[in-house]
Amino acid sequence: MRPQDYSARTAYRPPAAWYRRLNWLGVLLTSIGLAPRDAVTLEVRGRTSGRIRRVPILRTRYRGADYLVALAGESQWARNVRAARGRAVIRRRRARSVLLDELPPVERPGVIAEYLRAARNRSGAEAGDNQARFYFGLDPDASLDDIGRIVDGYPVFRVRYVDSVRGSAWSGRRRHPSARIEGEITIGRPMDVVFDYVADQTNEPLYNPSMVRAEKITAGPIGEGTQFRSAVRSAGRTAEMLIECTDYDRPRLFASTTTMKQADIDYTLRSDPVRAGTLMRWCGHVEPKGPLRLLWPLITWMGIRQEQRIWSNLKRHLEATPAAGG
Repeated sequence: MRPQDYSARTAYRPPAAWYRRLNWLGVLLTSIGLAPRDAVTLEVRGRTSGRIRRVPILRTRYRGADYLVALAGESQWARNVRAARGRAVIRRRRARSVLLDELPPVERPGVIAEYLRAARNRSGAEAGDNQARFYFGLDPDASLDDIGRIVDGYPVFRVRYVDSVRGSAWSGRRRHPSARIEGEITIGRPMDVVFDYVADQTNEPLYNPSMVRAEKITAGPIGEGTQFRSAVRSAGRTAEMLIECTDYDRPRLFASTTTMKQADIDYTLRSDPVRAGTLMRWCGHVEPKGPLRLLWPLITWMGIRQEQRIWSNLKRHLEATPAAGG
C-alpha cells in the first residue's frame, strides 16, 4: 500500500477513508508506545465541539527541539491547535502537557528536510523516497530550496514541554489550582546579550533583591538539563529552590521548572528582536502546595506584581551596564 497522498497543492488534503477508519488503532499503538519511537498521540480540544480530538503523528527532532509537521496542510488538528492557542497534550506511555508554536514559513524547510531524513533511517531508502513524493510532492534528492517552495502548504509546530500530567489529557484544568503569571517588557540591549544574561541564573541576585544566592550545580555550558540551586528570602524566611532548564533555544527561548517546598513552577521566557532592543515575554504557572492552594488567586496577583518588578530591575540593570551581558 502506497503512502497517503498529501502532495496536492491545496490548503487542505483530507486523509483517505482507510486512514480515518484506522485512526483509533494508530492512537492506541502510539499512546502505549508500541509504534515507532518517534510516533506519538496528539490530543487537542476541538475548536467547535469542545471534545478532545486524538491523532497519531510523527515527532521530528531537529536542532535539539521537537516539531510536528501537518502533512494534510490546514488539517483539523492544526486548526484546533491554533484555536487552543497552542495548548495540547502529547502522549506516549505517559501524557505531557505542551505548548505548540507555529513556525513562519521561512523556518520550516530544515524541519521538513529532517522529517524526510528520519523517514529514510526509519523505513529505508525506498519508503523514504515514497514519503518525499507522496507527502510533499518532492524528488528524493530535493534541496532546501526545493522544500522552501512548498512550505506554505505544510504548517510546522515547535513543541514546548510544559509539564507531565496524569490521567485524561484535558480535564479542563491542571491537577490543582495554579496561578498563571505573564507579561512582557522591552529591554534596550541586543537579544543575545539579554538571553545569555537571563539564562545564567547565577546572575539573578544582581537584579532580584529577593534572591539571596544562586549557583550552577551541573557541569558544562548552559542548556537543556542544566540545574541551579538558589534561595529567596521573603517575610523573614528563606526558601530553597532547585531550577532545571527544560527547553533551550538560544537566543529565543528559555524554559525551566522550579521545585520548592511551597510550590512547583513552570516558567517560559521568550525573546524577540524589536527596533528598541529585545522584547522579552514571560509566562509562568505556579502550582502551590498544601494549604497555599487555597490562596492561588492572591498568589496570582502578587506574582504578576513581583515579576514585573524583577524584570523592570533587569531592564535598568542591563541598560545601565552595557557590558553586563557580554
